[in-house]
Amino acid sequence: MKEAGSQLPHHVTVLEELDLAVGKEGCSLEEAGRVLETAVHYSVKTQHPHFYNQLYGGIDEVALTGAWLTEALNTNS
Repeated sequence: MKEAGSQLPHHVTVLEELDLAVGKEGCSLEEAGRVLETAVHYSVKTQHPHFYNQLYGGIDEVALTGAWLTEALNTNS
C-alpha cells in the first residue's frame, strides 16, 4: 500500500476546500458529493497497515460481515 495513513494539510486548507457555508438555496448533489469526497480524503485511514492505535488491531472478517449484515437488514434507517 503506497498511500499514506492520512493526508495532513494545514487545517485552514481543509476548511477552504470544504466550504461549509450554509445558504438558503442549499447545494447541488455534485457539491455535496465533492464535500463528502474531501472529508474521506482527509480522514485517517484506519485500515492502512501503518495505522497503529490501541483500538485498532486489524480487521476481524467475521465481525465485519456481521456489521454489514446488521446494516443490510436494518429497515429503520
